[in-house]
Amino acid sequence: MQKNEKREEKRILAISWDLHSIWVIMTVLAKHRKMGDHVTIVLGNPEYGTLPYLPDDTLVKNIATVTKEDLGIDDVRFIGAVPLSHFMSHTEEIMLKVTNIVREVKPQVILLEDPDFRHLGWHSMFVTLMQRAIHEAGSWWFRPVGIIGEPWSVEVTYYWWTTRPNLEIDASDMEEIVLKAKEKFGGPATIMPKIPLRREPPMTVSSL
Repeated sequence: MQKNEKREEKRILAISWDLHSIWVIMTVLAKHRKMGDHVTIVLGNPEYGTLPYLPDDTLVKNIATVTKEDLGIDDVRFIGAVPLSHFMSHTEEIMLKVTNIVREVKPQVILLEDPDFRHLGWHSMFVTLMQRAIHEAGSWWFRPVGIIGEPWSVEVTYYWWTTRPNLEIDASDMEEIVLKAKEKFGGPATIMPKIPLRREPPMTVSSL
């Protein structure tokens, strides 16, 4: 890239089951927002699958405020919490919501937790459902009731919390600002300045 050449904006969509796991990749998201990219965060169950199942308004408002004021990320969506006992009966509804978001936002890059069926089976089912939503978002034939927008195919998906990383993203320059934002949010979370990721399809050069 030439010195005066304008960098093309990327659209990045990060999807997490809860309000706490998303902080693992918040340094990467904050770094890209600072670079001028559009960052959208989609969150499911705010209490990591524990009671209460209905969204905690304080936590929801808090993360939306903190990410906007401290990190410049002002596009945070919530797909709603579902009791684990009713999760399977809501899968189609959840999938359609995320499919619509993908078609609306039109991200080139998606970040998603890596499904690991050895632990937290319900969590892995959610991630697998998100993978289906991403796939259906790009299908021309997928037009059920409630679906909107034109098909959109994502270029690449990155998985965090992975046991099979094929690259590492260094966002250590954003660690301090994200730690300060996390202190305002509260609750348990892990902040990682260098994040191992699995890229699909794999490449030696990252697009993040």
